[in-house]
Amino acid sequence: MIQWISSWASGIVVAVVLATLIEMLVPNGNNKKYVKTVIGIFILFSIIVPIIDNLSSTHVSQELDLAIEEQEKIEGIDTNKNIEEIYRKNMEQDIKNKLQEKGYQIEITALSIHFVEGVDYGKVNQIHLKVIQEKVDESNTIKTVENIEKVEIAIGNQEQHEEETISEESKKEIRDFLIEEYKIEEENIYIG
Repeated sequence: MIQWISSWASGIVVAVVLATLIEMLVPNGNNKKYVKTVIGIFILFSIIVPIIDNLSSTHVSQELDLAIEEQEKIEGIDTNKNIEEIYRKNMEQDIKNKLQEKGYQIEITALSIHFVEGVDYGKVNQIHLKVIQEKVDESNTIKTVENIEKVEIAIGNQEQHEEETISEESKKEIRDFLIEEYKIEEENIYIG
């Protein structure tokens, strides 16, 4: 602010000195009053224009700064969402690939990842997956999981529907792998 005031005062001094020189060079006569009027307007503009420029540039720069901050917030949110979505897709693909190496074809139906800043950022919270093809057994035959017709168990007036598509041994192996590899808690692994 002090620098602006000193440059403003220097501008006024230069304008007054210039106006005085021009006034001394103009001969006395009818035109001298017109020249003095123009010089007065010039000095007035030299005083007022920098003040107006400073006020408007300060106001504009404040609005520009606010607009830039708002845009950065919006872009930051979009960027974070894009990064999180890419991370989620890569995590799904990684899980599928590693289970495929173990002999399982799976489909991930839901994957919840912790995206709140902290120690657990990026950790898989919960996973729901469906096994499409089981592991190759010792006889080198692939067990394809087929949908079994629904088994209805009637207890009193209540009916329960149960559908079993994969062996408990395979479920346990998949669960153990997910717990060890991705540190997912056992109660948050759902295999269908």
